[in-house]
Amino acid sequence: MYRIHLGRGTFTLDTYPNGMCTHIFYAFAKFGDNFEVEPTDPEDLPSAHYEGTYATVTRLKDKDPSLKVLLSFGGYSFGGYLFGVGFSVLSENQMASTQHNRQTFINSAINWLRKYNFDGIDIDWEYPSANEKHTYVLFLYELSQAVEDESRSTGRPRLLVTAALPAGQAIIDVGYDVGAFAPYLDYFLIMTYDYHGSWDMYTGNNSPLFARQNQTDKTFCSSWSMDYYAQLGAPKEKIIMGFANYGRGWTLKNAADYYIGAAASGPSPAYPYTQTAGVAAYFELCETLAMPNVLDIYSQQQEVPYFVHGSEWMSYDDEEKNIKAEWVRREGYGGGFVWTLDFDDFNGECPGNVEDYPLTRTMANIFESGSPTSATTVTPSVTAATTAVSIVTTTASTPDFAPTTTTQASTGPFQCPGVGLFADPANCNMFYQCIHGTPHHMRCPVGLAFNPSYMVCDYSSSTLCRNNS
Repeated sequence: MYRIHLGRGTFTLDTYPNGMCTHIFYAFAKFGDNFEVEPTDPEDLPSAHYEGTYATVTRLKDKDPSLKVLLSFGGYSFGGYLFGVGFSVLSENQMASTQHNRQTFINSAINWLRKYNFDGIDIDWEYPSANEKHTYVLFLYELSQAVEDESRSTGRPRLLVTAALPAGQAIIDVGYDVGAFAPYLDYFLIMTYDYHGSWDMYTGNNSPLFARQNQTDKTFCSSWSMDYYAQLGAPKEKIIMGFANYGRGWTLKNAADYYIGAAASGPSPAYPYTQTAGVAAYFELCETLAMPNVLDIYSQQQEVPYFVHGSEWMSYDDEEKNIKAEWVRREGYGGGFVWTLDFDDFNGECPGNVEDYPLTRTMANIFESGSPTSATTVTPSVTAATTAVSIVTTTASTPDFAPTTTTQASTGPFQCPGVGLFADPANCNMFYQCIHGTPHHMRCPVGLAFNPSYMVCDYSSSTLCRNNS
């Protein structure tokens, strides 16, 4: 929700323009060992000196009564292990493993949502395994039935039920029976970003709309992911595309080779506010775009830009995301959401910008003209200068694009001290999830670092750590 003592990067909802979004998701909440809901951050709840972040977010409805505010549960750092188990034998230590456990969480969640004035629940389980495919459907069915029953018994409007869902075919096919759970969701939030990042040793666009002509794996683009969910049985009007208000970058091996798919030596340097190598918020990137000798390049095939500054290669989204939004509207999909509000130019300080939230506004304006849904996520807590060189590219050489894994077993010296989540002593943006004695190396979402005090990923500034990679 906020960043402390970061100047330009300080974010509060005071800057939020009334009516820009139809839905806001507050990420994330969690549950404890007894499957009862808990706040991720003590500041979420009211105290003697602060109304609490929950109240700050839901109070936006005072100025916009049509706004819906949902609470998201899970997230990448929470781990699929805590929802399910990922093995052939389910354990009673996981929430989704038994009907009793699921019901305990569902009842607790409904009470929590009502107590703190939320309008719905968003499930971000990353990710169900093949053994949990049916369990995931059961969980969403029971959750859907519970909110229906609660609405009938209380006379209050039904709580919304949504889910954040992966964009990659390999993950979808393993754990998601889309046609089976389609009736139980109000919206399918497709995370159509992170197709490429510094875990690849070659450059690639973070959130392309289309595949390139010579791209081997044509599934690595937003349009394919959206269409795939529709083919699997999700109603188009419920499918919401994810828009990235951040970029992913690399350090080129050879600064003269800056095509898409060029060899990289590692992630791009960390920016001052997100403080994470290989990623940067749009409000940071726009400052670089205004520098001299920046090559600002647009891929007509993929309908996304990237820039090159020395040996830095950065894929990002700008106001041209109206092309993505127009595609969403034209194809009959439900709308778009952004990750996240606080990565946009929320105070309108980018060179050449005439308003705040330019990326989110661009998307919202397109959808408002056609009346689909626009939504955004709140995490706890561009016009380039004339000195930049603009290039339009339609072709480039590339290696084969293969799906990237979201977790991988550690091959280093880390030894699991028990079951659960543990900090990576070498990199504060990474952590280990220990399951049956095996460490799985995980990375935090963009702009976050692992906080061992609360066992979650949150802003790097609040964890007092630095990336050692």
